[in-house]
Amino acid sequence: VSPYVVQGDERICVERVESTLPLRRVINVGDRHLLTRGAAGRVLLAYLPKERRESLMAKDPFTTEEALGELRHGGYTVSLGEREEGVTSIAAPIQDARCEVIAALAMSGPSVRFEGPGFSDKIAKVKKTAELISKALGR
Repeated sequence: VSPYVVQGDERICVERVESTLPLRRVINVGDRHLLTRGAAGRVLLAYLPKERRESLMAKDPFTTEEALGELRHGGYTVSLGEREEGVTSIAAPIQDARCEVIAALAMSGPSVRFEGPGFSDKIAKVKKTAELISKALGR
């Protein structure tokens, strides 16, 4: 599980809680990635001002404004091997006291662990944890 924040035109991992299982997704604090790819990137992208979103999507048109609207409506998004084959991630927004999205909380790992009936439970846990963090920040 990792929280990400926007830094420039990228997202940066600011913390990481690793799985205790031997097969896991390795993300390091300080890792940078595009905002247009991956679940956490799209969460952060979805809440940027429209002009900035359009500029970033013009450089890398991987996602669409329609998809970002669905993300804002549903409160989460999923990445199925977008950045790396065999890796799935789920992300949800973290809001501050002004109800502004300041971070994205992402759960990622080998896709085999996300398959099956427990997938919706993982989505619910990511969303709930992001909500709890947001409430702790005064939202």
